[in-house]
Amino acid sequence: MRREGRGEVLGRPTTPGQCAASSLQEGLRGSLAPVSRRRCTHAQCPSCDICTKLLRSHAGVVRQTDNRCLCTIMRDDDGATESCSKMFDMSIQEINGKGPKKRKKSLEPNCDTDRGECGNEKVDVKNGGGVNEESKEQRGVGDKSVELLHWRDMPQHLQFNPYVLTGYRPLQSFGGCVRSLFYFHNETINILTHGVSLLYMMAVLPGLLPWGGGSGAWFLSLCHLMGALAPWCGSFLYHLFMNHTQGASLYHRLLQLDMLGIWVSQSIGAIPMVTATVYCAPTLLRYAALAVYCLGSLLGLYKAMRAWSPWERRLCFAAPFCMRLLLAGARAANLAGGDPHAILHVFLQDAVSLGGGVIGAMHIPEKWFPGTVDRCLNSHNIMHVLVVLAVYSMHQVCNNNMHTFTNHALYTTCQ
Repeated sequence: MRREGRGEVLGRPTTPGQCAASSLQEGLRGSLAPVSRRRCTHAQCPSCDICTKLLRSHAGVVRQTDNRCLCTIMRDDDGATESCSKMFDMSIQEINGKGPKKRKKSLEPNCDTDRGECGNEKVDVKNGGGVNEESKEQRGVGDKSVELLHWRDMPQHLQFNPYVLTGYRPLQSFGGCVRSLFYFHNETINILTHGVSLLYMMAVLPGLLPWGGGSGAWFLSLCHLMGALAPWCGSFLYHLFMNHTQGASLYHRLLQLDMLGIWVSQSIGAIPMVTATVYCAPTLLRYAALAVYCLGSLLGLYKAMRAWSPWERRLCFAAPFCMRLLLAGARAANLAGGDPHAILHVFLQDAVSLGGGVIGAMHIPEKWFPGTVDRCLNSHNIMHVLVVLAVYSMHQVCNNNMHTFTNHALYTTCQ
């Protein structure tokens, strides 16, 4: 909308027939330093079509409760010359249908998941502040409604996979995170795969281990039980509470807990296999191999607690992995001990977990089809299923070796 008349915009006179926003844009592209700090005098601006959109679009970004004219906000903010100019130019591009169309959170209705208050509509800047035809996706929990967000709406610490675009839970309290178990989002598969595995292992696995066997079988059984339960505990808590309102600080603590569980599985959980492999070796060599493996595992723990990228978190377990690979080769060549019937699972327990780690780090297949596998069959879902299979192979190796220890057959073959 244009109105005829004269006025001032940022100290620049407007000519008859000239929109106030046009003069405002010219003033912003010039120098803002000499502009006086007097109140804005262009009365036409609140009715100007473009300025009204700019006021809606940036009032919440610059100062959410400020109802002053946009140019007054820009003039009164000290040291904001460059940022204000960029902000105005980006807004003009968005209004004209050009430039990035990043969703602005200030335009969307606030959603309080704890009270169950959630807006059903969002403001569309391009359409002049109207209602967008596509409402936000919601999931109901009882009489409450939870709004699932887009990747662009999430805080930076939760934007770790740019190819999973939808289905994100908003920031929630502990109660809201627990209630997210009862509706479908992009972390549901990750939570259920390891949550169900945790319950099954706790109920079944202790009764399958020979706790009363000889040759330190109780200690090896304990190591295997810890290695089988730890990854599920850390992963379940991490994926369930990763969107908590405490933000990045709690998220990184949960991530470290997840890495700790993986480390326990990769290091302590593999001690029965390492022990069975070097059981027939000379005493000095046997204890030296165990000491090297333990030192490599401690080095992996140190790196795991300080890793910040997906590849760093996976490479921190390289030392114990290489040690296990070397021992597996010795078993395959009949140069070491252990049950020969378990050799297939000896290789599978590391090969499957390695494949899952590579798939997760490379974001396959969502890299090829962004937004199509957000809820199911994305790289993290596949990695979780492969980890379950890897732990199954680890259990088969340990079970065969433990029965060998119990029956003393391994000891007789070493004579």
